[in-house]
Amino acid sequence: MEPIAKVSFWTQFAFVFYIIFMVFGVLNVVTGVFVDKALAISQIDREFTIFEKIEQKKEYVHELKEFFCELDNDGDGQLTKREMQENLTNKYFQGHLETLDMDCNTAEELFDLLDVEQSGQIEVAEFVEGCLRVRGEARSIDVFALLMESRARHKLNAKVMDRVEERISSVEIAMLNLSRMLSRE
Repeated sequence: MEPIAKVSFWTQFAFVFYIIFMVFGVLNVVTGVFVDKALAISQIDREFTIFEKIEQKKEYVHELKEFFCELDNDGDGQLTKREMQENLTNKYFQGHLETLDMDCNTAEELFDLLDVEQSGQIEVAEFVEGCLRVRGEARSIDVFALLMESRARHKLNAKVMDRVEERISSVEIAMLNLSRMLSRE
């Protein structure tokens, strides 16, 4: 710095500015490299997590299909309420349900939840889909879906009640007119 200071104050100032500028530039490049690497690792971790979740779901579905085959005593690909009741009184099958994160008090309750079509029989696809819905605890989206369904049913019931009231009123008017006509005669 002494030889540059002998030239002029401004040269000394320019040299210090140059050093500071270069140090910050290099630090910025190094920081950028670290941030880029961290983002790349984060993206890989995120993709791995997604892949892992997909694999877990596939494994769970495979376990459900195997469980269905164990429950299906006659091997016809259909599960009846009787078959469900017979098997779910067994401690082995109850334990199997718990390992699948499904908590149902009775076989009848579980069967009714899974038999969406109310056909009295459950197919493999219906069983797997229903078990995926029954699995674990209710989430806020499940509660919201029930709320929306309840609102829709309430609106439908209100419309039906309005129609019933209109029909009752028209019947009352017709009866009144009929009684007037009969009383005139």
